[in-house]
Amino acid sequence: MSLRNMNIAPRALLGFALIGLLMLGLGIFSLVQMGNIRQAGVAIEQVSVPSIKILDEIPRSTCACAPSPTAC
Repeated sequence: MSLRNMNIAPRALLGFALIGLLMLGLGIFSLVQMGNIRQAGVAIEQVSVPSIKILDEIPRSTCACAPSPTAC
């Protein structure tokens, strides 16, 4: 059956149903992507940030052992 042969009500229903399905698919895709972003954020928080804090302490500890304060 061609869309041109259908009355306006079934065509409108079909169009809105298609838009609804597209929005549902986009919503599911967005939720999956937000989950991936959250996992990446947790990985950065647990791996990168502690190592940056440790690296921040290295120059301070090496300056404490320096023979003169101007060496830092």
